[in-house]
Amino acid sequence: MIINTALAYPVYVLPVLFPKKVWLGLAPVLMGFGQVLVHGIVFPRLAKARYGPGFVTALCLHLPIGIAYIRQIKREQPVKRTDWMKGVIALIGFAVGGIAAPILLLRDKESPYRFTKQQMGPYGHQ
Repeated sequence: MIINTALAYPVYVLPVLFPKKVWLGLAPVLMGFGQVLVHGIVFPRLAKARYGPGFVTALCLHLPIGIAYIRQIKREQPVKRTDWMKGVIALIGFAVGGIAAPILLLRDKESPYRFTKQQMGPYGHQ
């Protein structure tokens, strides 16, 4: 919840506030492309499941919106190599600071609020 709300919202809002900074828009677009792979391949394999929650959203929303964004910015102006590099760096920064760090720092295997195996479905086998 913390990652998908408090930490991710700025990643999506900043490009709206600063539309001329193309690299700010590339970071969430690249993150969306990554979500297609992570939710569609990585998570299901790790969980030995056929489906990863979030895959349909990533495939049907993140992917086409990201493709449309890239097409549009290319129509408006040439996208500089530095924009791509800054976008990738911003993506890596968010992946580390906004996704991996909170997961690692806030996990608690002894939490009294753990999900049950039934709630986890195919992901509850571990």
